[in-house]
Amino acid sequence: MAVRGKSPITVMEPRAVDVPWATEGTSALDSAPLEGTIEPLDLVKIEPANALELFTVSGALTPILERLAQEVRSIILDPGTPQGREAIKSLAFKVGKAKNYIEEQKVALNRKLKEQPKLVDANGKAAWDFLERLQKDTRKPLTDWEAEQERLEAARVEAERQAALALEIANSHEFAILLDRQITAEKEAARLAKIEADRLAQERIQEEAERKAQEAAKAELEAAARREQEAKDRAEKAEADRIAAEARAAQMRQENLERAARERELADQRVAKAAQEATEREHARQLAAQKAEEEATAARTKDKEHRATFNSEALTDLMKMTGMNEDAAKKVIVAIAMGRVRHIRIEY
Repeated sequence: MAVRGKSPITVMEPRAVDVPWATEGTSALDSAPLEGTIEPLDLVKIEPANALELFTVSGALTPILERLAQEVRSIILDPGTPQGREAIKSLAFKVGKAKNYIEEQKVALNRKLKEQPKLVDANGKAAWDFLERLQKDTRKPLTDWEAEQERLEAARVEAERQAALALEIANSHEFAILLDRQITAEKEAARLAKIEADRLAQERIQEEAERKAQEAAKAELEAAARREQEAKDRAEKAEADRIAAEARAAQMRQENLERAARERELADQRVAKAAQEATEREHARQLAAQKAEEEATAARTKDKEHRATFNSEALTDLMKMTGMNEDAAKKVIVAIAMGRVRHIRIEY
């Protein structure tokens, strides 16, 4: 495989392996052992010269990984036999070793890449130091000439200073006399100025002391006035608080009295209502009892009349059918009604 603009990537071709295909009822391990048939590490070996390109070019590792996957998937193993399960486990372990090998190559490449900035810095510093020395060596003749010119200029300035000093010494005697007179006058003026300054300073000190005393007295008077006013304000506030508290207490008493009166009125109303409701319930009960008694009396009267009619009809039929007299027929009907005749009863 080759990548445009990069050096060719070398992919190691896997060695030929004889992989038996499983037939019905058999597995690859039944005809040949797995050991020695495929080594995943052999299929993913990376040459150091190609490591950088393989890990930095997108998809460069894909052919190697697909070749390994093709070889691994071409082996048919039977998990239904102990040998097949061990072979699957061994093959998966070998694939894991190939995975770890790729990871190790990546870590090693990253470690080398991390060292490159240090090498760049070291080589750059060495080049800087070399060119710094070369720059100084190249400019040295001009630097030496400039230093010589500075030395000559300094010598000229010193010569001129010495000449001026000689001229000054020549005129120094007359100058000294004038200077002495000037110094004496300046000393006298300084003495008088000091006396005046001391006097003014004393006056300023005294004035400052008086001013501070006045300010202190004024501050004390103002503080006393503030304290008096604050005391007066506190007293007024206390009195106002007392009056407000008494007003609140009076209001609370009035509200309590009014609330108690309302509650008593409501209680009286509830008692009156309860008494009225009790009276109405009692009246309703009496009416209901009276109505029930009337209905019971009417029912009894109706039943009595029904029974009398029923018994009269039975008496007439019995006398007619048997030829009994009235007294005998009545006794028969009474005996039957009272249940004294077996197997015969009257249904009203």
